[in-house]
Amino acid sequence: MAVLVSNRFSSYEMTEDEQLQSSVLNLNQVQNIKSQIAILAEQKIAIEPNAAEFNSYIQNEAYLRGQITSLTYLLDASEAAVTALNTHTHHISET
Repeated sequence: MAVLVSNRFSSYEMTEDEQLQSSVLNLNQVQNIKSQIAILAEQKIAIEPNAAEFNSYIQNEAYLRGQITSLTYLLDASEAAVTALNTHTHHISET
């Protein structure tokens, strides 16, 4: 079972299996995250550089890129966890 680690942020010590299991997203979560990525990507495409507000443009673009990257990380981690769990299950069923 995950153990809360005492630090400034909430973090947990988990076994490898707990990490994999907790990374798996269900279908609704995947669909929601993909929809959020699409909305953010549309916003990113829509912003245009403006010499008068270039710093604002750079900050907004970086924020949107960071959001997309973070959400993509969650999808990638879920897919990798599903693959690892399926591989692990396959190896167990062969023994």
